[in-house]
Amino acid sequence: MNEFRQNLIILKNNLNNYMFEQNKTLETNITDLIQINDDLISCSTINQNLINDYIKLKQKFRRIYEDKKLVEIEKHKHSLIRQQKIKDIKNDAEYLVHLNQYIGLVIEEANMPIDNLISNVDSTQTYLVNTNRELRQYKNRWFNCALLRKWGKVFGLVICGILLVYVYKLIK
Repeated sequence: MNEFRQNLIILKNNLNNYMFEQNKTLETNITDLIQINDDLISCSTINQNLINDYIKLKQKFRRIYEDKKLVEIEKHKHSLIRQQKIKDIKNDAEYLVHLNQYIGLVIEEANMPIDNLISNVDSTQTYLVNTNRELRQYKNRWFNCALLRKWGKVFGLVICGILLVYVYKLIK
């Protein structure tokens, strides 16, 4: 019982220190004292008031320990959030660099459309001239061919007429 009381006093002091500073050795000392006192409770008879004080201290330690763990978890969570934001910023920066390069290319091409339009007009004009010439040639060929056919028919009729007149004169 005397040992339990001493452990309880040490536990109370360590717990008060643990509230203000997070120290791994204090944490292990407190858990060791709790384990020893749990063993003493199971082996010997101890005053009920001391047991109640011990239970309150034990609950207080668990609350503080859990709160500190929650704080650590929150810090870790915020750290992960910050890391994710940093990654997002890096990705956005890379995207903006690529976008800037693309805009530079677009600006360079924006300075060249007049040249492109002039070359397009030249090529279109050349195409139209060539097409117009080809159409004229085709029309002339067709017209010449048709004209030759007409002239051929006319000459054929004239020759036939001359032959008929000649044959008619021979017969008479």
